[in-house]
Amino acid sequence: TCEAGEIVGGGMGALSAGREGKRALEARGVQVKHFPVQGLRWLAFNMRDPLWGKNLKLRQAIAHAIDVEAYIELLSQKTNLKAHSLLVPGLPGYDPSSTLGLEYDVEQARRLMREAGYPEGRNLPAIRYSTRGDQEANLMEARFIQAQLAKIGVRMETEVLTFTDFLRKGRAGDLQFFTDKWLFDYPDGQNILQLLVGANSPGINKAGYRDAKVDNWYQELRGTIDMAEKIRLMGLIQDKVLEDLPWIPLMYESSYVLLAPHVSNYRKSFAARNYVKYIKLGRTERPAP
Repeated sequence: TCEAGEIVGGGMGALSAGREGKRALEARGVQVKHFPVQGLRWLAFNMRDPLWGKNLKLRQAIAHAIDVEAYIELLSQKTNLKAHSLLVPGLPGYDPSSTLGLEYDVEQARRLMREAGYPEGRNLPAIRYSTRGDQEANLMEARFIQAQLAKIGVRMETEVLTFTDFLRKGRAGDLQFFTDKWLFDYPDGQNILQLLVGANSPGINKAGYRDAKVDNWYQELRGTIDMAEKIRLMGLIQDKVLEDLPWIPLMYESSYVLLAPHVSNYRKSFAARNYVKYIKLGRTERPAP
């Protein structure tokens, strides 16, 4: 499904041992293939929570406190791309020249903390970050975010959830601060923008974001097949969402696949999920140790 729980962070599994691990696999006849996928990962605030929903400056401070380049290096060994849009490469309306205006800047984050009413984090209660699973990669991600926020005086407590519990609590609107991602079901920006529609909260709109203009634009988007109009409406939605900042876009996802020597006819596709039925298996001699 589009909320699949497998990790496609680009390097967290197949290349966890780096180049030596890759060479060891290839010596056994195993091919390591790296693919971009149409997927976006982001940090999200629960906009129904009074701490976040009423304090844009606080959300902006958090955004400027996260070193996204370091995050990508840690989570994907620099194989993923930094996100600069809600849309991913390959989608109609994606603009490679767009920017988020959320550069890593600790001093600016501290200034925004003061403007938010929490200088150096004083009087700010500890925030609850919920993991998107209980694998080591999820825990490592939580530790990274916790260390980043500590630089501006934000205390973060981690709630470790299984992926199933994450979905259950998220769709019930019970998460406060969390990382989420979306793997596109089909190559159209409408597929991800539905996660920001007010009527979908509680539900797939885990951030509880609600804006009348965005809701109206989305309804217009659903009702048109004119591509130029679709792109215009998606641009309006994206600009408003990034202004309100219920999400902090982090990176575009990628995936590693280990291909055993007896497997043939494998073709990776982000759109067709039934490629497994075309795979052929044959008996192959294992390389000598």
